[in-house]
Amino acid sequence: MRVEHLTDDELDSLLVEDQENSRAAEHAASCLSCRRRLGELRRALRPDEELDPPLATRVRVREAALAAWAGPQPARRPAWWWAVAAGLAAALALPLLQSGRPGGAEVDAAEVLSQVDILLAGDPVSVAFPAELVTALAVGRDGAETGDAS
Repeated sequence: MRVEHLTDDELDSLLVEDQENSRAAEHAASCLSCRRRLGELRRALRPDEELDPPLATRVRVREAALAAWAGPQPARRPAWWWAVAAGLAAALALPLLQSGRPGGAEVDAAEVLSQVDILLAGDPVSVAFPAELVTALAVGRDGAETGDAS
């Protein structure tokens, strides 16, 4: 079954609201294609009506345009992230806070340097290396000098 759509003349008669063409009005009420064509013609004849979108639509579009213009917004971190960061900062700062406590041993730089000088003046090799290594090297060297040269 083939549907016959309204002709341009029938659409024109509906535009001027001709009551004589009731068949065209019934068809336009039941046919989506003809109803759309009639609506487009009405908007073309009355351009001032219904061209501006509603206020809510204009506000929504304006806000979206401003948000897009402003660029991407920084991501918000959840509350648990801040709690973890604060705990980590406190854990890292705790040794620094404890080292500044009163009652800690004061270091006398002059005394430390004098003790280092005494150690180095007595036997600098034993200060730099463990005694076992020094003994092993001394025994090996003595054995090499006394070994037979044949």
